[in-house]
Amino acid sequence: MTEKGPEAVDFLKRHPGHFVALTVRRIVYVWTGIWDKRLTWRLDETGILHVILFTGISILALWGLWRGIRGRNSNLVPLAILLVFFPVVYYITHADVRYRHPIDPAIVILATYGGLQLRNKQEEEVQTA
Repeated sequence: MTEKGPEAVDFLKRHPGHFVALTVRRIVYVWTGIWDKRLTWRLDETGILHVILFTGISILALWGLWRGIRGRNSNLVPLAILLVFFPVVYYITHADVRYRHPIDPAIVILATYGGLQLRNKQEEEVQTA
């Protein structure tokens, strides 16, 4: 670490745009599973089915988090903290799908909450129509 630390700082100083692009790419990868621009139909973690599932669950979880914040649901605060702060180190250093696994239970809870919020919203719209 003593040897590589100055090399990393030097890289960041010389290539800040490249570092930002890589960080954005890692953020997208953590939440969608998309790393390559060209998706395949394979059934492993690089396939499009995996990306659709990963992205759908992430969108529902973020929707649930948003609805919880707007509804001032204090029960979601620990899940929000976990979702926001846990993956930050992986955004900056390196990303792999397996690093998301520790927060998957929180993601599933928030995705379920988001799905219920969508259903409740649809039921309200039906009742008012």
